[in-house]
Amino acid sequence: MQFPQSPFYSQSNDKLTKETVIYLTLVIRGRLDPDVLHRKALELVAHWPILGGSLDLKSSPYSISKGSECDFRVRELRASTLSKYSSFLGNMIKTRDMVRSGTKPWAPDTTSDSSLDDIAHFNSISRAASPPTSIFTLRVTILDDATIFGFRVPHYVTDGTGLYEIVKAYSNIVAGNSVQKLIPPPDINVPISQCIRNDGDQNIIFSELLSQDVSICKADEIHTRGIWPAIKQAVNILIHNYASFLQGMSFSNGYVYLPREFISELHNQCQKEVSVVNRSSSDGEIILSKLDVLVAWFLKVSYKHMPPESDEGPFDLIHMMSYRFCTQIPGDGSEDSNSMTYLRNSHAAMCLRWSSFRKFQAMKLAQVALAVRALVNYNKSESSVKSFLKFYEVHVDATLSYGPKGARVGYLPVVTSWTTFPYFELDFSSALEKKEPYSDVGHDTMGKVVFVDPQIQSGFGIQIRPIIIVTKDSHQGISAE
Repeated sequence: MQFPQSPFYSQSNDKLTKETVIYLTLVIRGRLDPDVLHRKALELVAHWPILGGSLDLKSSPYSISKGSECDFRVRELRASTLSKYSSFLGNMIKTRDMVRSGTKPWAPDTTSDSSLDDIAHFNSISRAASPPTSIFTLRVTILDDATIFGFRVPHYVTDGTGLYEIVKAYSNIVAGNSVQKLIPPPDINVPISQCIRNDGDQNIIFSELLSQDVSICKADEIHTRGIWPAIKQAVNILIHNYASFLQGMSFSNGYVYLPREFISELHNQCQKEVSVVNRSSSDGEIILSKLDVLVAWFLKVSYKHMPPESDEGPFDLIHMMSYRFCTQIPGDGSEDSNSMTYLRNSHAAMCLRWSSFRKFQAMKLAQVALAVRALVNYNKSESSVKSFLKFYEVHVDATLSYGPKGARVGYLPVVTSWTTFPYFELDFSSALEKKEPYSDVGHDTMGKVVFVDPQIQSGFGIQIRPIIIVTKDSHQGISAE
């Protein structure tokens, strides 16, 4: 399947993320050759010319053009080691290597450090209302003992899955390996809802075990429609973020690392509690995933100091999920689907509502994890995904805001998982300036990814907080930003 002539656009991208930009910071151990990195970035754009194109922000929806531009910049700081240039990055990587075998969460001190965004994404951070027009941006900062990559893509063009495909393709080109063929997304000619397989009934499970105080929102309940609710939410976000800053309660720029042993212990504890309750119900066996438990833990930790405990207002969780699993890669079947990929913003928003924040606070960790599991199971059915996408297609011209009716800024966290993207397996060692190991680091880590930090930014920086993005390292430890 070939790309249509430029410009083109996907039929039904999510309006709420069309002004949003995804930033990704990668720290590579060792000093990489800037000329090699630039040359390989040009090769990537030549292989995937959509990355060299641009967004036409005047069309509705935004149109996408192919091209050959490569927005690549590099700077060298020869007198700086990673720890001196960024105490957060340097100390975090060094300390995390020691706490990976521990049993407790670890959070570094970031109070005296520069903004990580400014460090990795120099001259590329967009503070405007609209996204940048360039589709692929790469910033490279080369230090004496490390190389920092800053990738940027408009969320309108792709999501976390697509960004990983871009970075993986770049890594393969640096290593001299082949890359997948980039094909158009499935909804070039038809609405995306028509590309979803329909499995019939919704996948509703273990309703007997769910508390009456928590409910799963349907597709037409996840967003509030109307211009005034949207304006009210934007104003409340600004007020909330300012008040949180004054009170020292800001959710932004937080980082926590959970070692594998801690995750396993937490998961086992919650699974035992759910299994005991499950015996007395007619529902089938319930298996919590580690991510269910981690989402519950992050929520509990993030909100444990939020007053007051008598709050009777609703508490909502927005959980982002990719629906690529129920779409087929376009084509006539003559090519191996594993040899092809496409870029698209393929995410679906799921929502849990607790009837009151007080009742959420009173729930045990296992109960919250069970609610998250119910939400994921319900929304993994193709029919649920199809309903979600049809909602966007029907309300393509409507003004939407996040959260069901009555949702409150500050009580509307957003969680998304990047644990399926193996960034720590990527290898850039072919671009190392010197091939021998550094004196203080083993050779097997040179040219490898040692830190991953994704960020999602909306126009003017007006966005719901906290946005918790979960990643996994090569030791099965979990990081959350």
